[in-house]
Amino acid sequence: MRFAAFPIQTAVLVSIAALVAGCGGSGDENTGASDDQLTRVCGASAGGAVQGVDVSYYQGAFNWAGAGGTSFSSPIFAGIQALINQKTGTSWGNTNTAYYALAATEYGAGGNPNCNSNLGAGEASTCVFNDVTSGDFNVNCRAKTGTGAGLHNCYLPSGTNGVGTTDATNASYHAMYKAAPGWDFTSGVGTPNVNNLVNAMNALPH
Repeated sequence: MRFAAFPIQTAVLVSIAALVAGCGGSGDENTGASDDQLTRVCGASAGGAVQGVDVSYYQGAFNWAGAGGTSFSSPIFAGIQALINQKTGTSWGNTNTAYYALAATEYGAGGNPNCNSNLGAGEASTCVFNDVTSGDFNVNCRAKTGTGAGLHNCYLPSGTNGVGTTDATNASYHAMYKAAPGWDFTSGVGTPNVNNLVNAMNALPH
């Protein structure tokens, strides 16, 4: 029996290209605590927090819909891990230590300029991870209304939407957790080159 595809399955654009281009997403937007070791496909969730994956799909004339977040990226990484398991013939359990070890080999102490995601197609073909070195972990914000009204770590010089700031006075813009070569709070160890990651995992003892 065949069923019609859901609109999401016929997406015109799924920004998997972010696996190559890279962007922010590792951490809690409220505390800055890093919650994953690896940036998944990037995107902004409905709440404005940069995390997970963005999916845009067409619903008819001039009607685009979008969704995103870790609910999208987690299944993508489950699929990547399934490829690793299939290639290696084993299940890995928690792969954090393996990812970190591969990243440490690739980046060393100060990052690897050949694996910088800003190079796009000019990046070395051997990179397991694309090192995200541009951008930061800022999110949009608005003035709070009601109880506790006002600005809270929100730089809002005019208009309705501001941008998050580490300036407790809200008087100036100070970026939160800037991306940098190697590991950083914004992008973890970067985005994966899936083919190279699968082969690199297969080369590890298992």
